[in-house]
Amino acid sequence: MHPDTNGNFSLAHLRPGTYTLSAWTAGAVGEFTLTNVIVTAGTTNALGNLNWTNMHPGGQIAWEIGIPDRSAAEFRHGTNYWYPFLWTTYTNDFPNPITYNVGTSNWTNDWNYAQPGYLTGTTNWSQWKWHINFTLTNLPPSGSATMTFAIASIYYGAIDVYVNDESTLTGEVAVNIAGGGAGGNALIREGIHAKYGLGYQSVPLSALRVGTNTITLVQRSINGGFNHVMYDYINLELPATVTLPPGRSLIWRGGNSANAWDNNTTKNWIISSNSVATTFTNNDNVLLNDNANPNFTVSLNDPMQPGSVSVIATNNYTFNGTGSLNGAMQLIKSGPGKLTVNNTNNITGAILLSQGNITLGNTTATLGTSA
Repeated sequence: MHPDTNGNFSLAHLRPGTYTLSAWTAGAVGEFTLTNVIVTAGTTNALGNLNWTNMHPGGQIAWEIGIPDRSAAEFRHGTNYWYPFLWTTYTNDFPNPITYNVGTSNWTNDWNYAQPGYLTGTTNWSQWKWHINFTLTNLPPSGSATMTFAIASIYYGAIDVYVNDESTLTGEVAVNIAGGGAGGNALIREGIHAKYGLGYQSVPLSALRVGTNTITLVQRSINGGFNHVMYDYINLELPATVTLPPGRSLIWRGGNSANAWDNNTTKNWIISSNSVATTFTNNDNVLLNDNANPNFTVSLNDPMQPGSVSVIATNNYTFNGTGSLNGAMQLIKSGPGKLTVNNTNNITGAILLSQGNITLGNTTATLGTSA
């Protein structure tokens, strides 16, 4: 039943006894539970104001996929899940493995509503790997991160988690669901949710790194496509709040005005949350990645002070121009590609190199006092 707009509700025609009251709402993981609710015949049992403090295992959400609403409807095939034998057609829509890039991928199209086995041909079922790629610009000094798995349906499914190394298992997610492993079978029954479940996986901070990270999810239980996990919502929470510089999160696209990077002039960037084209302004946190192809040579035209600059790419980037990067910003280089710097900069913040290399292209090129 649903409460009114003020949160009030009443349940009529209950038998006298002692009950457990449970409640949930879209947008929150888990549920509120109140035990030992006594119902007496012929009496209105007013419970007063009930407060629910929603539990978060960490101090900051690094990323999230989906909407916690106990359904997988927001994902790919979430609007045609009732098609017969749909689980035999995923090969037509997705590769093995799936690659989901946090910040650029869209879960409506790039994340399937269920993870069963992967069918090749007509009878060959294999494990289906799902890769989640994401970037961290900083890490807390201690503790462990936590992945939250809200499950809309699971049928003898088993989620194996690998963090930045597919040769070492980080852990297998234990999903708490009424009825155990067979507590819900929405996939074969052509539904979009069954019994709800929750599972958590601890991730040592030593397994994560500043720069590019990949988490691999493997649904290892294969049985003709029947065994599956249907995700409601997934997130990664860090154990403490990581203070990032103020400003928006932008992604380089280039292509305008000879790939100019300037202050408030050329729309060579997109906002990471909505892909709207925009100009750079000081304090923005910027990412230059492989999606800018072929605009990997960047002309810095003004003195600029970003919050952070992350060059995370397989392709090689080059910074040219009469402009400069300045101040207590972070420069992060990850991915196997090379960053060649041909201009003069005055970076006083941290320069973090986790993959690839940074090269000064001439005798006048500099990074700054921190280099």
